[in-house]
Amino acid sequence: MSVYSTVKSIVKAPVSFYKQIKLTNKLCSEVLYANYFHDCIKNSNWLLNQTFRPSKGAANYSFLFLLFNVLENSNVKNILELGLGQSSKVTTQYVKNKCPEAKLTIIDNNKNWIDTFAPTLDKSSNIKIELRDIEKLPDKSLRYKAENFVQKNEKFDLVIIDGPLGMSQKTPRSNILDLIPDNLSDNFIIILDDYERAGEKHTAKLIFKKLKALNINFNTSVTSGMKRQLLITSGECGYLHWI
Repeated sequence: MSVYSTVKSIVKAPVSFYKQIKLTNKLCSEVLYANYFHDCIKNSNWLLNQTFRPSKGAANYSFLFLLFNVLENSNVKNILELGLGQSSKVTTQYVKNKCPEAKLTIIDNNKNWIDTFAPTLDKSSNIKIELRDIEKLPDKSLRYKAENFVQKNEKFDLVIIDGPLGMSQKTPRSNILDLIPDNLSDNFIIILDDYERAGEKHTAKLIFKKLKALNINFNTSVTSGMKRQLLITSGECGYLHWI
């Protein structure tokens, strides 16, 4: 078959063919990030429990790699994690083993999940796992109830956004908008998971809009595996996009 005939046959291929190509590319990227992640953590002196199960709705390898890289190469002292899960295995060990003076608050809305998963995590007096109810916005998007969500004057260096459930919503996980600017440190890092979805992209646009309106300089980059993660940092933390 000639090159022309091959290209012509591909152009006329059913949509499922292109979906398969896209999926293959995602799988290849995910495998690369799995290798990056395992190479990075194998000699880690703080991520000692290296048993991860990045499957189904859990944090995938590109997310785990990004989070580890951020914590390995920064010195964050106050972390807010929205959504309890595989990423919590990284954040709790960071506080327990690498930066004992740091504080970590993990928020989730599922009591059964907290009761099941929390006992598997590292513990310290600076780690809190808190149950929060969720509320539905007028556009039917979900977020954690805004009332008493966090302490009024608390400043977070790192905010990890992977909860509550965000699928098929217009403006999911919008609690971050209420944290800007009063609950963000001057040198802040934000990680938004599931950035491949339209809803999370819309929430990200609102984050950008608010930061720009407040004249807060920031940098962005995207990590792509089976899922995508958006990294947003203040100018002083811009180096994290390049390492």
